[in-house]
Amino acid sequence: MFDLVLSQLAQGITPVETALEVGITELENVERVSGVLEAAKTGARKFLEKVMQHAGLTSTMTDTRALTLVEPTETESFDSDKLKSLIADLVGNGGRDAEIAGLLAKCRKKNKRAGYLMVKARSGE
Repeated sequence: MFDLVLSQLAQGITPVETALEVGITELENVERVSGVLEAAKTGARKFLEKVMQHAGLTSTMTDTRALTLVEPTETESFDSDKLKSLIADLVGNGGRDAEIAGLLAKCRKKNKRAGYLMVKARSGE
């Protein structure tokens, strides 16, 4: 379809506005379908996760897939703007080594990452 519209556009048969509408319509259709597919995929993954939790499994294999439950994790990072500012202040003040650890700790941010189910095709498949 796209090739036909592009060909007609090049020949002057189809106006640019019409060609754009064809592309937008197709994109909207794909986005609508992909949203439904993504919801179905999410539902299937949640189902698999619940089955594995029910069975007390953290990993297993089927004929076609390897399944691994990944537990939630906590990450830690630093606010780069605050850290840069702190370093600049320390350089400007000529040090203060005794306070560095406490000041750096105030810049720390902690985040939690949700656990998930990893599904991979088995090797050689």
